[in-house]
Amino acid sequence: MRTAYYYYYYLLSGEVFVAGGLDREDKDVYHLNISATDTGVLPGPLETVTMVTIHLSDSNDNPPMFSQSVIELNVRENMPVGSRVGDVLASDPDLGANAAVQYYMQEAG
Repeated sequence: MRTAYYYYYYLLSGEVFVAGGLDREDKDVYHLNISATDTGVLPGPLETVTMVTIHLSDSNDNPPMFSQSVIELNVRENMPVGSRVGDVLASDPDLGANAAVQYYMQEAG
């Protein structure tokens, strides 16, 4: 398991910033424990802790990929018009509308 800090917390203002590269396909939720301590003397400094959960939204950062780079389909020359020849499938690891795949076909060279 890798250990990396993707966020940092600005101690004086309480602001949370992105500190490294993020990729929703690798990790889509981050849990941060943030503590606040006062500077009291008696009975001593007091502390409170909260958990911050950050959910990464998706961006369209991945192209669709076909299941194979070369696909061969064999067809008999006397197949009726409208016969199913086979399947050519692509998928996109993004989410929602960013993952929708449309297919277009044209004769190659």
